Amino acid sequence: MTRALVAAAEHHLLPDAYVFGLARVRFLTGQRYAYLCGEYSTSGWASYFPIAFLIKTPVATLLLTAAGLAALVLRRVPVRSPVLLFG
Repeated sequence: MTRALVAAAEHHLLPDAYVFGLARVRFLTGQRYAYLCGEYSTSGWASYFPIAFLIKTPVATLLLTAAGLAALVLRRVPVRSPVLLFG
């Protein structure tokens, strides 16, 4: 990514402000410590977003989502049902 930014700046492929912004984002998104379930890491976790989703989503929303998916899997609600099409 750094070589691409240097090439874009040298050959004026992108506006200077845009290249500067991309370089700044690249710099600011370097390694940082992250915390999840009692552990620190600089490389992150593959399970971060699923765990964060389950922790931060209200229980009622999780239950309704599970019930809806179960109804679709068990075919109690037809896939072409007007309820699914028009809400």
